[in-house]
Amino acid sequence: MYVKYNIVLCLLLTIAEVSSYAPIEYMDSNCNGTLYVAAANRLKLDSYMVAGFSDNCQVQLKAADVFKSSIAVRISFLHVHVPCDEGIIVINGFGTAVTSWCGYGSPSISFKSLTDTGTVKFQKNSGVSVFTSSFDLLITEVNYGFCDTTEFQCDNGDCINKILLTCDGNNNCGDDSDEAAGICIWTYPVIVGVSLGAVGFFAMIVVCVVTLRYRKRRVYTHQNIAQPFYIQPHQQYGVKPQQQYGVQPQLQYGGQQFAEGTPSYQESITPTAISFLQK
Repeated sequence: MYVKYNIVLCLLLTIAEVSSYAPIEYMDSNCNGTLYVAAANRLKLDSYMVAGFSDNCQVQLKAADVFKSSIAVRISFLHVHVPCDEGIIVINGFGTAVTSWCGYGSPSISFKSLTDTGTVKFQKNSGVSVFTSSFDLLITEVNYGFCDTTEFQCDNGDCINKILLTCDGNNNCGDDSDEAAGICIWTYPVIVGVSLGAVGFFAMIVVCVVTLRYRKRRVYTHQNIAQPFYIQPHQQYGVKPQQQYGVQPQLQYGGQQFAEGTPSYQESITPTAISFLQK
């Protein structure tokens, strides 16, 4: 049973590590605030959040790497379900004009900000009381200058975090070059997943060994339980044996046994014997 649970835990941990790195943020918790993007984030809107908006919700996206001057944020649409009678998605700072969407299809292209900052807004239509809108956006910090050793250079010239973002299942480059089969062999998520798998396998072996030793110890202890035995008391010199309850101790005289309290020799012989001895 322990082996089965350890295998399942190991598989779950491995799957979780190999999946997407990008942490998830929500519109309602970042409404009218700034989301600092280090490597990558996902920005989601769920339908139950929309009803709680008292007005339009806007989130500012800002690249977090302050040591580079040529940085930007790139938006890729993972999922869009925004009925046009409920509202629209508006992005600003990603081109020469404000861009907006509604409907049920995701744009097939990604958008890179002109500076290190851009904004995403969900603009509600007035008078709408029922909302079913939702979307999921992938926000990636990109460097369009010189790529250093910790970065992966996309085919479009952008640089992204090589350790965290390559081969994570997301199109962080915008042209899908970070998910190419030729580079997706030993990356950080895969290495972490394999390492966790090895640790889980080692832990499984330890649990098995401990379980077997415990069971073996229990069997050995059960087979070697001391059986009850009785020690016969030995009479010590000069000590009168203890009289058992209801048993009269026997005294031995001349090869014959007499009960304690029997008459003496003189008392035990008959009068005939006495007269005979007197002659």
